[in-house]
Amino acid sequence: LEARHALYVGAARAATLTVAALDAAGKLTSSAVVPTANGARNAVVTEDGTAYLTDGPEGKILVIMPAAR
Repeated sequence: LEARHALYVGAARAATLTVAALDAAGKLTSSAVVPTANGARNAVVTEDGTAYLTDGPEGKILVIMPAAR
């Protein structure tokens, strides 16, 4: 499996999931910002790019599908 060199950050207060790409020089560049839910955080990402975030205030798991390539 090819490495993604990406960072997925769930911002609870901002209610967003930010995906940042890491280039060969070590610089991060935001490649996507997706709305989530207030309080959602702790992103876990699968091999296909699907992200799962915990939504503690609502007691749910949010599923963010990867964008079409």
